[in-house]
Amino acid sequence: MSDEQNKEVFAAEFWRLGAVLLISVLVFGQVSQVFADNLIPDDRRIIWNPGIPGGIPNRTTIFANVKNSPYNAVGDGAHDDTTAIQQAISACPTGQVVYIPPGTYRTSGSLNIGRFKTVRGAGPSQTKIIDYGTSDIFNMVSGSISWSATDITSGYTKDSTTLTLASSTLASVGCYLCIDQLNKGGIVDMGDCNWCFRQNGANRNMSQIVKVTAVNGNTVTISPPLYYTFEAAYAPQAARIQSDLNSMVQYSGVEDLYVERKTTGTASTFMLNYAVNCWVKNVESYNAQGYHVRLQRSYGCVVRDSYFHHGNSGYSAATADHGYGLILMCQNSDNLVENNVFYYLRHSMVFSGGGSGNVLGYNYSYRMFDDYYPNTDWLMGDLLTHGAHPYMNLFEGNVVDLLFFDGVHGSSSHNTAFRNYATAKSLEEATTVKYALRGACADFTNRYENVIGCVLTSPGASGAYDPSNIGGWGTQTFVWLLGYKPQGGYSTATPSDPLVASTLLRHGNYDYITRSTHWDPTIPNQTLPASLYLASKPGWWDSTPWPPIGPDVSGYTNAIPAFKRFTGTSVAKPNAPTNLHVVP
Repeated sequence: MSDEQNKEVFAAEFWRLGAVLLISVLVFGQVSQVFADNLIPDDRRIIWNPGIPGGIPNRTTIFANVKNSPYNAVGDGAHDDTTAIQQAISACPTGQVVYIPPGTYRTSGSLNIGRFKTVRGAGPSQTKIIDYGTSDIFNMVSGSISWSATDITSGYTKDSTTLTLASSTLASVGCYLCIDQLNKGGIVDMGDCNWCFRQNGANRNMSQIVKVTAVNGNTVTISPPLYYTFEAAYAPQAARIQSDLNSMVQYSGVEDLYVERKTTGTASTFMLNYAVNCWVKNVESYNAQGYHVRLQRSYGCVVRDSYFHHGNSGYSAATADHGYGLILMCQNSDNLVENNVFYYLRHSMVFSGGGSGNVLGYNYSYRMFDDYYPNTDWLMGDLLTHGAHPYMNLFEGNVVDLLFFDGVHGSSSHNTAFRNYATAKSLEEATTVKYALRGACADFTNRYENVIGCVLTSPGASGAYDPSNIGGWGTQTFVWLLGYKPQGGYSTATPSDPLVASTLLRHGNYDYITRSTHWDPTIPNQTLPASLYLASKPGWWDSTPWPPIGPDVSGYTNAIPAFKRFTGTSVAKPNAPTNLHVVP
């Protein structure tokens, strides 16, 4: 490992230790007292500490300007600059920057970013990447993955930081482990989500990625602590994600540029696969094929301050997985998706498979479509769980059309939605969105979810609060829809899974149908912290009141910074396309 890598890793670990002390002082003083008063029981929540320790590195050493010799990118929108840009990235030393200056760069293939590198433009309005290929554009992807698993014999309880493994040869300091167990009935229902577990690990949908910080014989010390208590009856295991640590992409990122797709396909614009502490920052991404951003089996990555809008056109109604904003596919842990705008997509932020400890915070999402575009008449989910089995994730401060724990591809549990605003509407040029208008929805097989301090539906809404029968529901708005099967358009009149509602924790949520705040009478504490993952108002926050959303906020909702960017001049709101056809 180079001196530069050692410095960054040391700084990251030093910051993480400091962060634990800082959180103890700043957060625990306020938040832990609330928890002690049983706002959220201990077995239903964790300490969320997502993203890159110390924040995204601000690297200042420019290794290359891609327009300069020997790379000689043209940047005129006509010449293919793929090779020139890739050669600069490949030659870049660790800890340095490849700079793409103002211009329009035509590409036709993947740009593969190795370890400890930054690819930086001059800003989304100046550096433009126009891609004519059908592969992932920016890749932060580790090399060949070698899964090697062993049984965990002890230490697999919630908050544990030490595990005893059956094999003493599996773990080494600095490696990453996937902790999982066989699916437990009544908690995990994998549905048809046969892509959601690790390789050679069938029926292990509930997982967490951790880092090994010490090894003593068969005992390993991990960070962060376990988020859930596994059980011997379900054979807990630890699987080493990568046999060679030097092949894992770490501390690399793309920032300050615009990317546009010109072709159809199923690829991602930004692909982070087995990536650690990587990032996408201040980008504008237009016209996704499959996904604007795909996080897959990644740990501690950050996607922030960006604008992801529009999906590709030209697909048949039977084609799946197109036009998504950001997807967390398979196992992911401790990633941070913060302060982004999502617009004109199939879904904006989606969990498709297991994931834990991730935070989706203060994002703005609007105008989701199905395959009947432009005649979409069904309120599409934008922030949703969509495959087995995400758990212990936090959704905070987001403004979305619908807060949705769906059951299409399996279950989820123990997730927390805190201080979000779910409008239960999606209007504008497509005025036919009139069915399935609901603020918060949890389909069958979703259990032990927490929805606290949220604002649901919109001013002037009328309808039902929490229906026990939706026969002939028509176009009315619901605050809640709980326990139904989504197949067939919620055609059954009564819930098929009453445990969804009975295990749901609802506390301090205001809605515009009853025009009141509903508190759980068994929870005496009605004092909500400002945040569940931020110690105080963040430095990137503007003049918007903090916290911006909640039953204790004047007017209940305020325009978050991402919304202001969307409606302001820094991120121009595009005209509606005439040929968009986003499909499931």
